[in-house]
Amino acid sequence: MFVDVSVEENTLKLTSYTATKDENSKVYNHYMITRNDSKPKKVEAVKCILSGNKVTISCNSPSDIAEPVRVFRIYEKN
Repeated sequence: MFVDVSVEENTLKLTSYTATKDENSKVYNHYMITRNDSKPKKVEAVKCILSGNKVTISCNSPSDIAEPVRVFRIYEKN
């Protein structure tokens, strides 16, 4: 058996095949995961405070979010 994995836009597709000696492999199973949620809004007022060798990061989360928030990612830029 072998698996073909592909990603398109918001969809992850997995298709497993039974391997044969000729080129006529048959689909054994397939599975698809589609992400349909909206992009998260940007955090505002990001602050970094350096104290010795420790950095504390704080920010204001978006106020009009529809989904429960678990984690925000803050990326370094320049």
